[in-house]
Amino acid sequence: MRFNSPPTVANHNGGTSSTLSAKQELVKACLTSFLSRDFYESDKEKLARIVEYVSKVPPLFALQLAVFSREYGLRTVNHVVFVEACKKLYGKKWCRETISKYLDLMVRRPDELMEIVGYHCQSSNLGFDSAVLPNALKHAICNRLSKFGDYQLAKYRGKTSEINLFDLVNMTHANSEAIGKLMNGNLESADTWEVEISKNGNNAESWIRLLRENKLGALATVRNLKNMVVAGVDAGTISEYLDQVKWADVFPFQAIQAVDVLSRETEVPDCISQTVEKHVKECFKFIASRYPGKVAIGVDVSGSMETSVTGLSKIDRLGMAIYYGQILRELTDGDLYFWSNTCVEIKTDDFRELANLALSISSGTTVSCLASKVKGKGYDFLIVLTDEQTSDVHFQNAAGETVVWGLHDYSNTITVLPKFTYFTGYNDIMWKIGADMKNLSALEKTISEI
Repeated sequence: MRFNSPPTVANHNGGTSSTLSAKQELVKACLTSFLSRDFYESDKEKLARIVEYVSKVPPLFALQLAVFSREYGLRTVNHVVFVEACKKLYGKKWCRETISKYLDLMVRRPDELMEIVGYHCQSSNLGFDSAVLPNALKHAICNRLSKFGDYQLAKYRGKTSEINLFDLVNMTHANSEAIGKLMNGNLESADTWEVEISKNGNNAESWIRLLRENKLGALATVRNLKNMVVAGVDAGTISEYLDQVKWADVFPFQAIQAVDVLSRETEVPDCISQTVEKHVKECFKFIASRYPGKVAIGVDVSGSMETSVTGLSKIDRLGMAIYYGQILRELTDGDLYFWSNTCVEIKTDDFRELANLALSISSGTTVSCLASKVKGKGYDFLIVLTDEQTSDVHFQNAAGETVVWGLHDYSNTITVLPKFTYFTGYNDIMWKIGADMKNLSALEKTISEI
């Protein structure tokens, strides 16, 4: 079944949006909801909307979606979907096996089990002290908790909110050798970089051991480069490790922030900064792979783009958009355009020249000039990076598919139409979601096969 031109309604951006089925509404809500207050609705309203959609779809589909959303790295929203789906299954003959199967597929860390129990209690108006888990959920959590080893239990035993690992064991009666150590106080602390540095301080010996034993993930490495340099770790050793880490685990936004920070850190040797810059494009490969064919990238260089990306970042929207545009052009072998009140195709790949060119044409925001420039050139995809709330009407027949990356503060909204996708927020997960949601029917089919 194809996603053929459905009925449309006006959206918050002033363009059109599709009227979706209950399953598609749930997919859209689940994959774009981080359950944090956004521009259009509060968490409470968003949560109620997700719960309503779950009530309208088969519970098996909701469980499959909970697992699927975890593949994007999403948290919390999949626990909500999972618990609400379970409520529709309790009492059925195949309830226990089904809930255990999908809990096992979804949960990767012990603290996720705590969040599931927490939401179950909250949504059932139960206090944690008096909470009683349904037998099927209790059985599933018990089985999954018993599969975690010493390291994972030790790493998350200190993660406490209303409920902790000890409470979880007592509630479910989970049992294993590792759980026995946890409950008896014989579980050794996890050998993580956080524990090591907290215990021994910022010193070269600790960092060198962590690097040698591969105890640092890609993001932790990037975020601790200055600490390692200050501690006296050899720059060559750091650069060598940077060549080995899994850069696909670092989101583009995080990598570009690291490059920006390192460019201002006089204490960090150039060889380290250059090694990071060399690997940044590896973080973009999961994005570029979703836009095959002939690609155009249009970067908004208007004056409003010269504002900070977030309150915590010193890099502005323009700098971020230029980085994204330049790297996507290289990976897709595409064409790069800068637009404001005029639109110019860009040939240089020198970042300083790019920045100067952007400032030279910076003025208003006339998105139609970009649409006119690329129209008729046979592009399979037009990727637009802008802080404007751009309506789809600007891009009718401009390219095969238009994807607008909205670099503004109205976080995690999305419009999906045939040949037009508009999404926002600074979380790079949205890039993957936006690309995958172009055909909601195909996505629905993928989820239902889990």
